[in-house]
Amino acid sequence: MQPARRHTKKKNMNYMRYESLTREQFERFLKDVHKCYRGEPRYVIPYEGHLIAVQDFEEPYPKAGAVTMLASAFMELLINRVYPSIQGSAKFTLQYRLNIDGNPINITLSKAIKLTYADGTRIANEFILKEIINVLNKYAENYQSCDVEAISVRAYSEGSIDLNQASIPTKDESLNYLKGALIKYSDINNLEIPKMGRRSKRRYQSYIPVDKTEMKNKTLFFVADLETLLLKRRDTDVDKTHVPYAGGYMMVDMEKWVNADHITTFYAHDYSKVCQDFHDMSEKMLTEMINRIVKDVQRRGSSMVVYFHNLSQFDGIMILSFLTKSYKNCHIEPIMRNDCIYSIKLYKVSKNGDKRLVLTFMDSYLLLKVKLADLADSFCPELGGKGSFDHQNVTVDKLPSIREDSLTYLKQDILITAAVMQRAKAIIWEEYGIDILKVLTISALALKIFRRVYYKDDDDNWIYIPDDNEAQFIREGYYGGHTDVYKPYGENLYYYDVNSLYPSSMLDDMPIGKTRWVSDLGSKKSKIVLNDMFGFIRAFIICPKHIKKPLLPYKKDDGTIIFPTGRFLGVYFSEELKYAVSLGYKVYPICGYIFDRKESPFKRFVYDIYSKRLDAKAKGEKALDFIYKITMNSLYGRFGISPESTTTQIVSTEESRKLALYNDGFVQSYELSSDKCLVTCKNVRSLDLLKLSSDRPTYAAVQISAAVTGYARIRMHPFISRDDCYYTDTDSVVVERELPEEEVSPTALGKFKHEHFVEYGIFLAPKSYMLKASSVDQPIIKFKGAGKDEADEEWFINQLADPRAKKVISYVRKFSRNFRELLVQEKMCKYTMGLESKKREYVFDKNGVWVDTKPCHIGDFDVKSINPTSYWIIMNLLEENEDLRNEFSNSEIMIANWEIKADAAKKRKASKLRGKPLRGGDTPSHIEE
Repeated sequence: MQPARRHTKKKNMNYMRYESLTREQFERFLKDVHKCYRGEPRYVIPYEGHLIAVQDFEEPYPKAGAVTMLASAFMELLINRVYPSIQGSAKFTLQYRLNIDGNPINITLSKAIKLTYADGTRIANEFILKEIINVLNKYAENYQSCDVEAISVRAYSEGSIDLNQASIPTKDESLNYLKGALIKYSDINNLEIPKMGRRSKRRYQSYIPVDKTEMKNKTLFFVADLETLLLKRRDTDVDKTHVPYAGGYMMVDMEKWVNADHITTFYAHDYSKVCQDFHDMSEKMLTEMINRIVKDVQRRGSSMVVYFHNLSQFDGIMILSFLTKSYKNCHIEPIMRNDCIYSIKLYKVSKNGDKRLVLTFMDSYLLLKVKLADLADSFCPELGGKGSFDHQNVTVDKLPSIREDSLTYLKQDILITAAVMQRAKAIIWEEYGIDILKVLTISALALKIFRRVYYKDDDDNWIYIPDDNEAQFIREGYYGGHTDVYKPYGENLYYYDVNSLYPSSMLDDMPIGKTRWVSDLGSKKSKIVLNDMFGFIRAFIICPKHIKKPLLPYKKDDGTIIFPTGRFLGVYFSEELKYAVSLGYKVYPICGYIFDRKESPFKRFVYDIYSKRLDAKAKGEKALDFIYKITMNSLYGRFGISPESTTTQIVSTEESRKLALYNDGFVQSYELSSDKCLVTCKNVRSLDLLKLSSDRPTYAAVQISAAVTGYARIRMHPFISRDDCYYTDTDSVVVERELPEEEVSPTALGKFKHEHFVEYGIFLAPKSYMLKASSVDQPIIKFKGAGKDEADEEWFINQLADPRAKKVISYVRKFSRNFRELLVQEKMCKYTMGLESKKREYVFDKNGVWVDTKPCHIGDFDVKSINPTSYWIIMNLLEENEDLRNEFSNSEIMIANWEIKADAAKKRKASKLRGKPLRGGDTPSHIEE
């Protein structure tokens, strides 16, 4: 192996804040921002009153956590094109094109933000910037360090938009506008201190009820599939588009075993005599297929479900595109979230406007979360498994010659999907009395099973649904699993997994009942000590440097979760804080939400399903084993779902403009045709929008998910903290010495299972490692990102030798979704393979070879580097805690300011005794309370 290069720290503008920039620094900062741009911004007016402005970025792409840089880029788009073009009342939305694991995902970041007041007067730039930063900070938490490939602004104006008539600012004018907005924003930002614990009025159910609804078991449903080929839509196109050339469906009867003879197929080339262009052939084929399904439904007199496996990411886009163009007299209602299609409903509309549901297209993958080939092995191995077919070799010219082979492959996929869904439906109905045709996802099914069979909503068990403010606070303490690299290379290692880590963590005591806000946990007057707290606590944390593998997570400005030493503020589950104290942490509680500590309401659910799973596995019943496994593992995360839901509807272009301007929950609009748009609105909890949303609330109880993941991190820490631990990933550890015998079992719930003896392993980054295990012939390679096909054994060895090395590769993104045009395309892309040391710091030996890591150390700050809210909190803690003042004894500025604050408090008290008002100059302006 080659020795690693020595490295120096590079200044990262992700951590720069406006309020700390001088004018010279600001100009340098803007130059750095512009270096990220790829070319000039692009602008388009898809229809009257709608402007789209796009700025593409170059590699290395900025991260979603680079809020400062991205907010500036958004403001430049607004200043340079949007502001000069709008007329009258206007709003805008923000979009990211994120690269998540090599896949581009377009995400609208918020509901529409007002650009003007009702009379058309522009809202000041600094307040617009404040809204943008608030939105970006939220997504910095959710998407951590994902690459942002492009940003876009969609503006909606009451008046017409004419780019030719717009008065575009000069470069200097644009710079001054942006600089002014940033400076004024800084002033606003420094003055505001958020109020914690303020509660909004509740307008929905306060606890999760038992499910007592009567359910009928429908006996008929459809499964369907499409096969596509790649074709350029126009000669000038660079990218190819997936176009259906074959399709088929089958009606499944729960009282009869599936039969391939009942599959109806359609082939685009069969319509070559009536259509000259292949796109016309494809559309004709889809028309025949959907019309036949609709006729089959109408003969039975009630609506039916049609399953596609991977409707959400592939088939659904083509189905939605086809329905909007070909079924203009019908009402089409998709359910979408972040460009994922959960279902599409097709309604017939009568002359008087009444709607009647005909078809609901649904995704079997969202229910079972496994590839079709793996499902075939578990549910219907007797059918022979999923076939193989060379999709890349399909062209329009070859369609006549490959007709038989392609239809054989299509029919096998349809047959397997039918058999899988028939068996899964039968199992769920027999076990729990639930018809899976009524649920969209596996997590929704798991919650329904729990509420229907295992849950008792009495005083000792009822699960509270937090209101908006409570949920927002608790969500700050909802972290994922602990994933870290400790040592990059090792030999003769042991790889262990925990048997059902999260379900076993659901057996511990849970936060039950209505929560209580306590604002003075850090006060001397508070009678509650940490050991008596049970809930979610905002605390000031001090982790000593001698702790090599810290317990408590911390969210950096760019969204990365690290486990640092040093001083920091955060919201944590109380049980983690208590365990942290036992490790040597110092914890100073400030405020939080306290719950009743009760025995877990999930014990019957976990023990019963786990026992049934072991029994099914022992009997070789793979289908039952699979159902029990995904059900048990999917429940805890369902409680952490965001309560904000969205409504997606297809409306006229004119109605789309009205929604954009006047609906408070407006998110985005895509033009589907000359007269139709796909509009998404967020169902915020306001009286007008609640009328549009479902009467039934989202059963979100984030305190459950946060508690479960907190218990899981506590469970794993004794094994992570061992000096021989090389790597951990949520529920697994790789260690040099065997674990104690009492901790290991192949079947016991919550115990470790020995998976592999590792002859040697290379651990480069979380979810990027290579193992040479004695139990398998080929190396086990895990790599998160688009370059996984390039991450072979040689690459891992070279990267270990030089962890700073970068390699640019070209790869094909086979299924790139384009919602603007409702297309699935194949794109050529570039990706930079390499490592970024974000979670822990590299340790090199005297020869410059990477041999170890150490935790990041944070929080050795003075007063100038703390935001106003944190400063205010720490000042109050210093007043209450002498030992904390000793901790800060080396920070002269911090202690000096505390002494000023204490002196001001004495003057204020004396002034009150004399009956005289305190002069404003007696208290420093930056210590306002």
